[in-house]
Amino acid sequence: MNSARNIYRQDVDFRTLALEDPDFAKFLKINGQLDFSDPHASFRQLTKSLLKRDFKLKVEVPDDRLCPPVPNRFNYILWLQDLIDSTSSEYRDGYDPNRDVAGLDIGRGGGSQPQVYRLTPLRPVRVDT
Repeated sequence: MNSARNIYRQDVDFRTLALEDPDFAKFLKINGQLDFSDPHASFRQLTKSLLKRDFKLKVEVPDDRLCPPVPNRFNYILWLQDLIDSTSSEYRDGYDPNRDVAGLDIGRGGGSQPQVYRLTPLRPVRVDT
């Protein structure tokens, strides 16, 4: 389910992103596709470039960390927010800043995605085991 608020409802235009971010351009082939000769590096740079362009976040993604795709994870965060906003003892069609809500998200991984939570009213708590 794609949230109506998801800025990635349409595919990311790699050519446009390459024009906006020279670091990303290094990983783009002439045909506009990502160069998968080093998939970890290309996905890591895609993540960094999208977070920089779309959320004004400058992040470093360590080589030894998972790097889930930003569009997918952002949609997930929006879906969680929609779910929380629509569930209570009485139905609400919007965000209530005074309502305390607790949730459990298992398996988020150690990538840069917690940065994206800063852009929503959700406040994650991380527990490492």
